[in-house]
Amino acid sequence: MPDGQLLVQSVDFFTPIVDDAHDWGRIAAANALSDLYAMGARPWTAMQLVGWPRDELSFDLLGDVLVGGMQVMGEAGCCLLY
Repeated sequence: MPDGQLLVQSVDFFTPIVDDAHDWGRIAAANALSDLYAMGARPWTAMQLVGWPRDELSFDLLGDVLVGGMQVMGEAGCCLLY
């Protein structure tokens, strides 16, 4: 990277700790971004990794989780890759 900067990547899985899917997504994204901030890094891009029990939970619920995560990533100026 220019000026001796490093490119840092981090992977995080976050189990649900709240009942609201949108809030869960927001909390999970904020938690993942906090790992980068703790290293002194600035988030540029992100990927949402999902393990989903599709026989137990609807994909509509998953959509709410993903939207919550994308909202936090956008607020951080981080682009979602897909």
